[in-house]
Amino acid sequence: MLFTIFLRGQRVTVNENARAQEIHLPLILDINSKLLVIMSDEKEVKVTYKPYEEIIILEYTEYPLDLFIELEGMPARAGELVLPLNWAEGVVFRHSAFPPKESVLEELRKGRLYWAHVAFALMPKFSSQATTKDGRVTVNILDQTNNSIMRAAARWVKQQAKVRTPNY
Repeated sequence: MLFTIFLRGQRVTVNENARAQEIHLPLILDINSKLLVIMSDEKEVKVTYKPYEEIIILEYTEYPLDLFIELEGMPARAGELVLPLNWAEGVVFRHSAFPPKESVLEELRKGRLYWAHVAFALMPKFSSQATTKDGRVTVNILDQTNNSIMRAAARWVKQQAKVRTPNY
């Protein structure tokens, strides 16, 4: 099978048994550090990035941070994993999306993302984990700082905040 490697505008075709010395050394260094796309020669795939234009949040609930972590840990038994929370812009949160029905998919195609509910707490400093008071459940937290959608949602939610959480 042949593979095409696209790297900084260069196109190189190699077979699956290609050895390092068969490819120019500068390209090998780039492949190891800055690989952009590898695909089969059978069909090239077009990738298009089209971010959402609007997030529509139908409901939101703010909690003090300690209570939010307790609520997130409630369904789990001691030592059991729970789904991770998101963090951006000083807010830790979980959102609930709608199931992918045709009407929802049509809105997505129009660039509108609907969230049914956002539960959140202010958390000024990022921490990758938070533990319930009794220590039985640890909730992982994902830093979504690099995700523009999550950052925008977190900024909006933060503006709605009424509870002032101390720095943790």
